[in-house]
Amino acid sequence: MVDNIEFFDLGKMWDVSFPEKHLEFIHHFTEYGPGRVPRMLSRASHIDNITNPTIESISEASQVGAGEWYQVVTEKIQGNYPVTAGLMPWVLKRHWPVIAIQMMDWFGQANAPYYFLKKTYEQTHVALDLQRLLWAANERIGLISKIIHSGVNTFTGKVSVTVYDDNFHPSWNKELNVYISEGPSVTQADFGEYQIPAGYRNRYLFIVTELKNNAGELISRSFYYPRSLEQMEDQAFHEKYVNEPVP
Repeated sequence: MVDNIEFFDLGKMWDVSFPEKHLEFIHHFTEYGPGRVPRMLSRASHIDNITNPTIESISEASQVGAGEWYQVVTEKIQGNYPVTAGLMPWVLKRHWPVIAIQMMDWFGQANAPYYFLKKTYEQTHVALDLQRLLWAANERIGLISKIIHSGVNTFTGKVSVTVYDDNFHPSWNKELNVYISEGPSVTQADFGEYQIPAGYRNRYLFIVTELKNNAGELISRSFYYPRSLEQMEDQAFHEKYVNEPVP
């Protein structure tokens, strides 16, 4: 859909000269504007190195970054039931093939964000109510699980949280018994806190929460990948990030 002679300097999408050198490429962004691009690239940079990305890497990184955002938002809203009781996801499909953000591409095929969002609407969904995604080494992450249930049945089961390092070695685990009431309902389980190791900087943590019935059968699983960033150890940056909207 784009002439491959334009596949250069894709890491400079915020540059004011980018549109005149990429006449076709700019149409593949939702409302392209140099002021909006850095926000998308900032999120994508948590998934891949986008200094000078390929069309494949920028597509994948921006879609997964957008998908992560959709997952967190929909779980926060559904987990706040009945105070919050509705969500209209945006955008389903654009009239032009766009590489990220929307749910469906121009050809009617689902993008990554579609699957992130769809998973949160399973009949019984287990989620983590994380306070944020960026942390400092040695900080404590509060681990609260919320089970969002829309079925008419009630049941008992076990919910667990496991924390893995970036080599996928488990470093923390806890399991609790839960009673799931008739839906629509939200059941909360507090697992306390996990303390990030003091030297764990500029690395991912992988946090998995699972809900199983008493027979040990998996009902729902969700995973998250918060980051421990060196910047968060700067007190001024930390306070600004926690208390204000930060790009």
